[in-house]
Amino acid sequence: MTLTLPSNYKADLEIRVTGGEADSDAIVTQFPEITVSRRSGSSSGEGKLNGGGPKLTIRSNSGVVTIRRGPAA
Repeated sequence: MTLTLPSNYKADLEIRVTGGEADSDAIVTQFPEITVSRRSGSSSGEGKLNGGGPKLTIRSNSGVVTIRRGPAA
């Protein structure tokens, strides 16, 4: 799954990926505000984009979640 967000998008972002490969990156992001951590069988990411805003939650049972930085809206 790939999600492109405007570079000035404000949100409290929470990402959870379960069931992925233990040695692969299940969350890839171009936003340095997002902190990614891995545990056995799952990955999580969270952060306040541009100071935070409404909560945006992304959940996946497998695969890779990619968060891209797009042009400002």
